[in-house]
Amino acid sequence: MKHRMPRVNELIHRELSDIFQRDLCNPRFGMVTVTEVRTSKDLRYAKVFYSVYGKKEQQEAATHFIESKASSMQRELGSRVSLRYTPTLQFLLDETGDKIDRLEKVFKTLSGIQKTE
Repeated sequence: MKHRMPRVNELIHRELSDIFQRDLCNPRFGMVTVTEVRTSKDLRYAKVFYSVYGKKEQQEAATHFIESKASSMQRELGSRVSLRYTPTLQFLLDETGDKIDRLEKVFKTLSGIQKTE
């Protein structure tokens, strides 16, 4: 049983990635990917983290589209996977990439300060 959660998370991740690839393959959204899925222990809820590589406007357009299509994506997921319950999906923007970019800029700035001293 201890291996079930990672398998369910991977299954949902794979299927939603396929759905995203089909529905969000549009330049106005940038490049949208599912980064992680965390399913609750009772398999009734799943947090789906996604990232958007592109401009702020593309990120906003993708987020709006995902929010508006969340229920249809959940229905399609239910038809693709064989689980007792189709988890209720909560889509969350994964801002890890943005945080990494900010940290890299800080580190570059700090390394530039140290070299000049």
